Parts: sequence; C-alpha cells; structure tokens
Amino acid sequence: MIKDQTILLIHGAGSLGKEWRNFKTAFEKLGNKVVVPTLRLHELGQAKDSELGKVSILDYVADMEAIIRSLDQEPIIIGHSMGGLIALILCSRGFGKLGVFITPAAPRGINAITFSVLRIFFRNLFRWQFWSKPIPPNFSG
Repeated sequence: MIKDQTILLIHGAGSLGKEWRNFKTAFEKLGNKVVVPTLRLHELGQAKDSELGKVSILDYVADMEAIIRSLDQEPIIIGHSMGGLIALILCSRGFGKLGVFITPAAPRGINAITFSVLRIFFRNLFRWQFWSKPIPPNFSG
C-alpha cells in the first residue's frame, strides 16, 4: 500500500488536472499528499491556437520540474497520455522515486497512427493541416 508519499498526477492533452479527482481522493484517503496541476494553457478558453502551438512538450516538462523542486519529498509521478510522456521524460531525467505511465503518448519519431487512434481523432482529421496545428481543449472532448 502506498502511504505517506507525495504523488504528482499529470493529465493528458486537452484535459484538466481536476479529472484526476477520484485518484486524488483515493490516494489522500491512504494518507498521501497529492499534487494535481493543470498544464499550461489547458483551462477552457484560456488559450488561442497560436499560443498553445508555441508550447512544446519540453515546456510542460520544465513546468513539472519546477513543481517537483518545490516539494518537500521526491514524488511518485503518474501520467496519462501526454502526461505519461511528460512523466516518462521526468523520470528519465532522474525526477521522481517511481513513475507510472498510463498509455503514454508516443515520442517524436514513433508512428502512433493506427486504426483505433484514427477512430478516436476522426473529428480532427479533416481540419486543414491538423498535424501542424494544436488542437485546443473543448468541453465535448
């Protein structure tokens, strides 16, 4: 059982930190401190496409490194999707005592376009040059 630990939960692209609320509650009931940030420019209506498109994965990693440095204890890092990739990068840099990567996004250079991925992102495929523009978070997504 995990107890008396600091746990950092990192959400995915187009998501919010508050979506971890059930995990946060469960970990806190076990006696852990849980940190659940919302990634830069991920609040609904907070960013325009042009602003979000200037933020790289390494910018998010730097934001999480700053949070980790401010903690009293080295955290267990748990990330989902893009948050999983961020967690993976953080752990590869020596941050965190343990990393859990839940369906992490593929790093650059890995072909992650499969039928199931295409089905999930079908709506965005018909945006002109979808591969070169950020897809801002929205309520239905």
